[in-house]
Amino acid sequence: EHGLIGMSMTNTSAIAPPTGSHVASLGTNPIAFSAPRTGADPVVVDMATTTVPFGRVEVYSRKGDKLPSDTWAVDGDGRPCLDASRVIFEGGS
Repeated sequence: EHGLIGMSMTNTSAIAPPTGSHVASLGTNPIAFSAPRTGADPVVVDMATTTVPFGRVEVYSRKGDKLPSDTWAVDGDGRPCLDASRVIFEGGS
């Protein structure tokens, strides 16, 4: 409407290991931006730098449910983990 670009980012604690590592050194770091385009819908991006946002792992933990995939998170030893509570208190996502 006004031709403006919007950006929003934040940082977080290191809770996720990068690909090929067992050491948590990345946060979930949400990133969002939007930019207008002439004659078309705007470009809108809303993403996290991990497989799933940490908040989604928290929801599974609070419900006492297992994570749906062992590709979502790792435990404190860097092994794939389906136990959301263990991921939150020992590992990372």
